[in-house]
Amino acid sequence: MEQRRVKSFVSGMAVMLVIAALVVINGRWSLEHCGKLRGPVPGKDAPAFQLPKPDGKTLVKLGDLRGKVALLDFWATWCKPCLRKMPQLEALQRELGKRGLQVVGINVEGSPERVRRFMEARARRFKDAKAPGVMMLVDDGRVSASYGVRTLPHVAVVDRKGKLVHVQVGARGHDRLRAAVLAALEDGK
Repeated sequence: MEQRRVKSFVSGMAVMLVIAALVVINGRWSLEHCGKLRGPVPGKDAPAFQLPKPDGKTLVKLGDLRGKVALLDFWATWCKPCLRKMPQLEALQRELGKRGLQVVGINVEGSPERVRRFMEARARRFKDAKAPGVMMLVDDGRVSASYGVRTLPHVAVVDRKGKLVHVQVGARGHDRLRAAVLAALEDGK
């Protein structure tokens, strides 16, 4: 009887030690990797990129936008909230482009042809669909991953010096986004 209790106790302790070891290992892994999954933090340098325009030939680098406030809008043709947000971002470009704002639509589907067809169809439906100055780029997934994009729409604001100053996930909060853009424009004067 006593021997059974000892075996039971030892078995229970072994199970507890294995569970404790797994918790510690998981905690260490989380500390090392979760920051990478979240993406960059405002106040740090924005991840550099080089992406093609929908023509598939012209490449644009984040460094090309230095001196401007870049509003990076990660979107997809199938994302209804992204499409509803486009006119607001185009209006921001029209209003604040002369002050140094550059709205950059980054399509996450990886197909320049799909983006080109989408923009042509949109231009036929809406007179103001081609907001002057809005730049469209196509991402194969690497840039959106480096910015921590997990949900669409996802917007990042980069100041004139290349620092990430604001990240917004979801379709709501246009006033907060506008305020962040205005603050970045004022800060870099």
